[in-house]
Amino acid sequence: MRTDIFWVKRGSDEWNRMWEALAALPLNKNQNNPTVCACEGECWQYMDTAVYDNQVKHSFRHRLHPATRVREYAFIPVSPTARLSIV
Repeated sequence: MRTDIFWVKRGSDEWNRMWEALAALPLNKNQNNPTVCACEGECWQYMDTAVYDNQVKHSFRHRLHPATRVREYAFIPVSPTARLSIV
């Protein structure tokens, strides 16, 4: 359950790292553009950065992933060096 929401600055090291980590997931393997995974107008969406199960994570959603053809969620742990602001 989410308890705190954090702000990640677009273009920051953490912003770039979280998208790179998303692209590296096995689910996105062999996709032409693994940070997008375009499929019938849908793509990966960054949802938030928050506390999930006592750990700060970045959450992403894809409504129709091309590899599975179903809705997928991905949670990327925040790096230990991340500089985040509480929203």
